[in-house]
Formats: sequence, C-alpha cells, structure tokens
Amino acid sequence: MTGFNTFIIAGTVLLLAAACGRAEAPQNGPPGSADEVIERYIEAVGGREAVEKLETRTVTGFLVHNLAWHDPQVETLRFVYRAGSGNRYAVETTGRNGTTWEGFDGESGWRVDEAGLVHAAPDAEHAKYGWYVNPQHVLRIADYFPNPGLHGIDTVCGRPCYAIRNDHPVTYYTLYVDAEDYLLRAIGWHHSIEDYREVDGVMLPHRIVYGRKGGSSTYVFETIEHNLPMADEVFAAPQD
Repeated sequence: MTGFNTFIIAGTVLLLAAACGRAEAPQNGPPGSADEVIERYIEAVGGREAVEKLETRTVTGFLVHNLAWHDPQVETLRFVYRAGSGNRYAVETTGRNGTTWEGFDGESGWRVDEAGLVHAAPDAEHAKYGWYVNPQHVLRIADYFPNPGLHGIDTVCGRPCYAIRNDHPVTYYTLYVDAEDYLLRAIGWHHSIEDYREVDGVMLPHRIVYGRKGGSSTYVFETIEHNLPMADEVFAAPQD
C-alpha cells in the first residue's frame, strides 16, 4: 500500500518537536527493566483491564505525503483500517491513482495494487502499522518487538524517554517511552507518535509522523471505533 510499505526506510530525522499529549502515570521510583517501563506504559494508557475490553478497532483518516521528489510534492490519501484478534488487520487506501488494499489474515500477508493484482506480503504480520491499529497493541509489544531491553534515557520529542531496544534494528525499532508520563513518543528516530486522546477509556495517538528522505509522511486518525463486528472475510485477501 502507498505509504505504509515504506515504514522501514532510511530517512531523515523526524519532526520530533511536535505537540505531545500528557497523561498521569504512577510514580514508584525509576523502573529497573524494560518490563517495568512497559507495565507503566500500559497503566498510562488506561490499564490492562480497559485495554482487554477492546476486541476490534476501526480507524479512518488521511495520509499526507510531503516529499521533495514526489509529483505532486504534497499528496493526500484517505484510509480505513480494520483490526481484530490474532494480529489480523486490513487497510484500504485511496488516492489520485486509485485504491490499494493490504492486510494480514492471521496466517499470511497480502496486498492488492491499483491494477487489482494480488501479491504476497510476508512482512505484514509484524508490520509497525499493524501494531499501531491492533486493539490491544500495548499488551502485544513482545509479538512485534521481541526481547525488549532497557537501554538508558534519550531525549525524544523534547522530553526524556526510556529507550527500549529489541531484536529489530535500533534506528527503526527502538521504543521511546516518556520518562514522566510513560506514553510512547516514538519508534526509532523516524516515527514520532503524537496527539494522544482518550477513546473508550484508553489513551490513543491520533497522529504519526515519519521522516523520509526529502520530507515526511503524516498519518492523521480522524475516527477510532472499537468492538464493531468483523467477519473473517474482512481480513482475507481478495480473489483475482
């Protein structure tokens, strides 16, 4: 799909100074491990019990590319995400060149290009955007970011953040959790996570910016709904 397939990409440093939401989190001294940071992150977004109530998630919004090498330089696309259990998701994106689809059905990833051709997407199961829209994503960190470890504090979004590294490349997959309110501020140096708002008792970001060579791409979530019915067919690849 346009935009999201470029999540793992060498890019320039993000606009990390964007507005950052605030939330209260329990303070019991500095955490001594990645697991402790993650537990405080879970509490900061609303707590394990609140998150466990979310079984599906539907997100609508738009993606804005602002890239010096792109024609046109600024382009806006619309998207709809649907996500359910088993890391399953499906996303539909519409732009000036047509509509694309992408998803993971619980066993394999797939994508459909503007011409309607179906392709395999073997990396889809643990793609970052799959994690962003997973209804229980804060409880599924180990699925997407295996073997997390605490590696000190860095400054991100103008704030001190605990750096949690994992088995993926440091530059693109380190989790940066705010050292004061314990909300996630960035993933790697190319994804900032912004504009937290409460939805169904859980704090969720509504804006994700990632730096790319010659500019950036920004995802804005306009609506987020939970626990809408979703049949298995929602996540299945369309037939040729």
